[in-house]
Amino acid sequence: MPPSSPPPAARRTHPDTPVYEDPLRIAAELDAVPLPAPPADAERLPGPAPAAGAVRTWATVRGLAPADAEVFATAVAEAAAALGPLDRALLWADGPACVCELRPVRRVDDPLAGFVPPPDTAPGQGKGLWFARQVCAYVDVRDEPDGASVRLQYG
Repeated sequence: MPPSSPPPAARRTHPDTPVYEDPLRIAAELDAVPLPAPPADAERLPGPAPAAGAVRTWATVRGLAPADAEVFATAVAEAAAALGPLDRALLWADGPACVCELRPVRRVDDPLAGFVPPPDTAPGQGKGLWFARQVCAYVDVRDEPDGASVRLQYG
């Protein structure tokens, strides 16, 4: 019988499993592996926050269906609004997927940000990272030595 491998990280974060561990510990373990750098040809979005229309157009040109491009653009805009002022925002394609990296000016103190829906807010208030986590295939929130980063992948 082959040696058993550790259970997947997601399973280790569910309290009703015998392999449960503190999600903050799992997040730290996963964040110890650096993300690959954005490609040199990543497109930098202008302004202090990415415009949903620009993201939508970019994603459509890259081959996302209009409805998917709309969802991706909304996820990027919601995440950016939750993060506050941005140092930069980059877009690139990774195979058929669209990727956006947001670099907020301030730290993201909660590595689990967006895993739990925010409390009900006044009409018109966004759901930020929670919405992005619901619709994107991958969302990574990190505080790194060179600043915070939030990477969203759709498709």
